[in-house]
Amino acid sequence: MEHYNPVFSWGLFAWQLILLTSFFLWVYCLANVLKAPLGKSDKMRWTLVVLLLPLLGSVLYIFMGRNNKSNTP
Repeated sequence: MEHYNPVFSWGLFAWQLILLTSFFLWVYCLANVLKAPLGKSDKMRWTLVVLLLPLLGSVLYIFMGRNNKSNTP
């Protein structure tokens, strides 16, 4: 018979780790967008994308938005 430990669950630990990581990624991307030397329209666009689509918007910003910082007016 397997030993059951109700105090620790690997599944719960994995979900908490995923949620915590995605939360910190979201906060990092939001702070990075707000501090970035982007134009007003680009900054507003990326802020809305990151706020409304937290995980997907953060990943999109990391792969696409950070590269466009040099295109400031």
